[in-house]
Amino acid sequence: MINNIFIDLHSGNQYVRILSLFGINQLEYITTKLDYTLFYHKEYDTHIPIKHSTSKNRKNILDIFLEDNIESIDCKKHISLPIDIDNANEYLDGIIHNYTNVNPILCYINTDHFPHISYDIDKYNIKIVASMMYPRDDMDVDLMFDCGLSLCYFYYLNLWSLTDFSLLFDNPNPKDKIFCYSKGFYSGARSHRKYWLDRLKSILPNKLIKTSNTLDKPHFKNANLTLASYALASYFDYNDCMFNIIAETDNVYGLNKSYKFTEKTLYSILFANPSFLICRPELINYLNTLKIALLNNEFGFNLNEDFSICFDNFSKFMANSNLEDRIILYRKHKELQKINRALLLNYIETSKNEILEYLLK
Repeated sequence: MINNIFIDLHSGNQYVRILSLFGINQLEYITTKLDYTLFYHKEYDTHIPIKHSTSKNRKNILDIFLEDNIESIDCKKHISLPIDIDNANEYLDGIIHNYTNVNPILCYINTDHFPHISYDIDKYNIKIVASMMYPRDDMDVDLMFDCGLSLCYFYYLNLWSLTDFSLLFDNPNPKDKIFCYSKGFYSGARSHRKYWLDRLKSILPNKLIKTSNTLDKPHFKNANLTLASYALASYFDYNDCMFNIIAETDNVYGLNKSYKFTEKTLYSILFANPSFLICRPELINYLNTLKIALLNNEFGFNLNEDFSICFDNFSKFMANSNLEDRIILYRKHKELQKINRALLLNYIETSKNEILEYLLK
């Protein structure tokens, strides 16, 4: 008997949001049909059908699944709704009219921005889970928030779940330099990344700084690259030098409440090279709650102090230390990053129980 169904009605990459919430460790594979693959989560007694991207069936995954499983028509249906659609409430009215026991959910996981919520939250008793805070103070929006869901999103989107990280090799001869990730690091007069690069250069000689990426090379210009190509290039870039400075998208001193992680932070941990993260301090604090410690922590990161203090401490160490001291620091944090990777993978691949309790119980 099927007692609960979790459906993602977003178009494209349905599995990414679902896996971000449920992980892969507790999911049991049930069967593969022409249009979908079915999984089961025992703890929450929930069946999770994921529509194949190759399916030519124009019906939504809920219609398809219920047609195959007529006995489940009266079960609870936890439905993740599309975020940006016209006539949102009419859309939900149609779902409620066609199906019984619908529990609507809004999943704001790694959206580029947090759009205005057009659904009547109170009328439909909508539950909201998000990887960023709701940015508007003029609306009282209750949601379950976990910024780490963005790290899960990129992990599954880029198929890192297929990788055996124990097989990744370490660079035996990393350069005695800091690699500064992202073209945006040194372009744009008003770029917040350029601010930090200029600050670094005011302390550290240029010979200890590397800003060129693998994909900057001329033969990659206008190349039709896959996500895998970008990921592989990033792996070599992140491991080319002893240390990395990774500048996240959101400004350290930004006032936007919708700050989030991107693949930059994910790669800095997955690729296990010592990294200093430039981002909103709340994001570093979040990683610390997972017991993940970065170079920021080595050099005095404090959520309640100016971020520039730990940045300058790291920069001055690089400028004033000798090679032997830098090698000692590199080796220490190389091993720490491998521990960080194991901690992050454990978080990503297991169920987000607090969120699932809120959504499904």
